[in-house]
Amino acid sequence: MKRTLALTLFALASALAVPAGRSLTLPTPAFSTYIDAQRAVVESPDSGKITLIPRIGTPRIVSTGKGSRFHALHITPQGRVLAAELDFGDCRVRVWDVSAGRPVSTLAGEWTRALGCDDPIGLLFAPAFSPDGKTLYTADRTGLRRWDVASGRPLGAAPGKLRHVAVSADRVVALGEDGLTVWTPDLSRRLAASGNLGKLCLGSPYAGVVVRGPLVAYSCRDEVRVWHSGSDQLTLLPRQSRGADWNDAPVFSPGARFLAADEDTRGVAVWDLRSGKRLAQTSVPAGVQVTDVKFTARRLVVALSDGRVQFYDLTAGLRALPTQQVLTFPGQRTVNVHVTLAVSADGREVLVSAATPAGQVRVLPLP
Repeated sequence: MKRTLALTLFALASALAVPAGRSLTLPTPAFSTYIDAQRAVVESPDSGKITLIPRIGTPRIVSTGKGSRFHALHITPQGRVLAAELDFGDCRVRVWDVSAGRPVSTLAGEWTRALGCDDPIGLLFAPAFSPDGKTLYTADRTGLRRWDVASGRPLGAAPGKLRHVAVSADRVVALGEDGLTVWTPDLSRRLAASGNLGKLCLGSPYAGVVVRGPLVAYSCRDEVRVWHSGSDQLTLLPRQSRGADWNDAPVFSPGARFLAADEDTRGVAVWDLRSGKRLAQTSVPAGVQVTDVKFTARRLVVALSDGRVQFYDLTAGLRALPTQQVLTFPGQRTVNVHVTLAVSADGREVLVSAATPAGQVRVLPLP
């Protein structure tokens, strides 16, 4: 059964083209993904939609069609917006050039076992693009595979029963039943392996890892762990509140000097990786929780489930700056609202979105 491209112009007045300080409402839940001087990009994963919001002009929604989802949204150095489409109806994986509004390739092979097309609710399938956008990696119960984006041809594979993959310029890190393994980008050589992580680390099947150079960070029940995959050195960063299940991956600052971990109603833990010392534990008002964390070179930005955004000055020992009420949710239990962030590379703006039925989106200047 073929899927046809549903490419819809979203009729918004050009006055709502989201320059800094302006806002708009989308017809689907919104998750912040990317922002630069020309545009913002938000996702609606469960609806299979990505919205491209230009600085000047009319927003455009790109849709995969019924029964599909977009994953692994990626912006190339040239500004192309790429995504992997998981099509459970036709049981295939396609690569989309979202900027052009069309698929560019279909990954070769049979995908029933890897995608779990008969049970997508229990999906353990993770795609990730290389930084240059020329290759796509997929991790699933059948192993780790590398694909040519332009043609969909397989370029290499590595064994394992996997559930997550993280990619940097010089290495690929896969998470599976046997722990973490680090590979060269062409998957020809395994560089390092962590061994079994145990039940107290990455307990959720959807928990992830983050990579910055040789550093690999992931969440455990009582601490965040930072593994130097080159020297095999493991650093434990104790949590202030222990014994809970932490699903969110930690966040590196630019330059990897700082690391932050979302701890829900307990705030955000921030460590200095040079000294291994905790710099701060941010506070959270009663009845709300942290839903997203981002760094710029000068700021820590924290989203709360009631639509507020907190700002901290990294150049002044994480001094708290005035909190801003960015979004509002009349009549909703704010503890359940998922607010997400994207910050511009120049550190000037932040994109704030809400996964409410009518997704709120706002761009504001960073203080």
